[in-house]
Amino acid sequence: MPKIDVFSEGKTEKEIFTQFAKRILTDIEFQERGGGGVDEMLKSLQLLLKDHVALQLEARPQLNVLVVRDCDEHLNQTVEFVCDDTLEYIQSYFQNAVFQADTTHQNIFNLQAEAPTLKLVLHVADKKYMPDFVKATIDDYVLDLALRLPTIKILLAKKKSEGERQKPKRDWQAVTEDGILNKVKSEIPALLLSNKIPPVIEAKEFLRIYATVFQEHVSPAVIAGKLLANADEKDIREIFAPLLAAIQLLAS
Repeated sequence: MPKIDVFSEGKTEKEIFTQFAKRILTDIEFQERGGGGVDEMLKSLQLLLKDHVALQLEARPQLNVLVVRDCDEHLNQTVEFVCDDTLEYIQSYFQNAVFQADTTHQNIFNLQAEAPTLKLVLHVADKKYMPDFVKATIDDYVLDLALRLPTIKILLAKKKSEGERQKPKRDWQAVTEDGILNKVKSEIPALLLSNKIPPVIEAKEFLRIYATVFQEHVSPAVIAGKLLANADEKDIREIFAPLLAAIQLLAS
């Protein structure tokens, strides 16, 4: 079974890879080594590379490393910046290393380095679910999945069934998929604006609205896990295609 060490920024990615391993890529083992923000994640990556090169060449195990990063445009970041920033940490131990863009997915970058026991792929989330979002993150993938009508239908059916058994009973029977979608995308954001509250400007904020509408008292990261555990596999594969392609580059 191929093993991939995953370096990511936060808890949402961990939930995603947990569900990938359960539902989509059951023949791959993911070791989550990230969390704590981008700086901590990159320091952890650097430490892994340091320990790797400290070994004698013949003793070095095969490393398959996936780095997953957001693109914080509100901080003047570009995809090129994220690549260079990541590469700076890698070049501490592989001076001539460079990233080569994938020919199919332009937000995937394959490390080219004189390192026979290291395979490293960088995935940069570069797709904003709404054009006026201030940044592109892994949460934009999750929001896309959340707002697909098949996903809403699955979650709403669960709510209707659970509501009948709850004490006190929670009646979801009159709620529709379109009603949920309209509340999250239009009605609640408009209500905030009408009360002089600043607009919702990133995917994670919409996921919090989504959780509130579904009366799920959990974080956006946990919502991500629930979505990937229940959504249609076809939608997951379509939305997360670049990330799944990055994984396959390492597993092949």
